[in-house]
Amino acid sequence: MPLLVLCGDQDTVTGIEASQALAGAVHKSAYVIVKDAGHLANQEQPGRFDAWVLSHLRITARIPE
Repeated sequence: MPLLVLCGDQDTVTGIEASQALAGAVHKSAYVIVKDAGHLANQEQPGRFDAWVLSHLRITARIPE
């Protein structure tokens, strides 16, 4: 299954550069920067995080809306 890499734009733990490198090293990956989020984007911006994950699953696993 394709990889989805999400990174908060304020993430100082992993950071944008390391997240980009991870996504760039994996074939069929998608990279998303979550606005106004740090390292715990799923907790800091749950709506945005969930929307990206659901979108990714709908595209890659063909899960209906």
